[in-house]
Amino acid sequence: MMKKLVASALVGASIVGGAASLAALPAQAQTSSPDQTQQAQPDKPDHKGNGQHQGRRHRLAKAAIKTSADTIGIDAKDLLKELKAGKSIADVATEHGVNPQAVVDAIVAKVNAKVDEAVAAGKITADKGNEIKAKAPEKVTKLVNAHRQPKDQKDQKDQSGN
Repeated sequence: MMKKLVASALVGASIVGGAASLAALPAQAQTSSPDQTQQAQPDKPDHKGNGQHQGRRHRLAKAAIKTSADTIGIDAKDLLKELKAGKSIADVATEHGVNPQAVVDAIVAKVNAKVDEAVAAGKITADKGNEIKAKAPEKVTKLVNAHRQPKDQKDQKDQSGN
């Protein structure tokens, strides 16, 4: 439970890291259930040296996708399909008549709520909480506006050995 709360509190600090993992998220997110993402990650790192951190990124990215999809008014799986095609969250929001800033505001509000919970529970200091909250709008804006390489182009690049 403590790991889950700390991971949630660090969503603001890790949201950009989550943006990088969004490229890998679509394949993973469609196969995992919500119960699987709530399990504590192992304390020891995997062979790549990023075991627990990678699990946190996955949960953070999944939360950002869900919040974005809810704000846009579409299913998270539909948003993931659009991201796989190379669109940004902002592109998808605009196509659905939603101002991308509304998506940013929704994610930042969730970040701030989780940070406030962590501070109140004594999991992080008030100074750390304020630092995370101060950085969240810029990092979330980058996440929402980020364009990812379409999955088919990524697969072609991987197969060619580049």
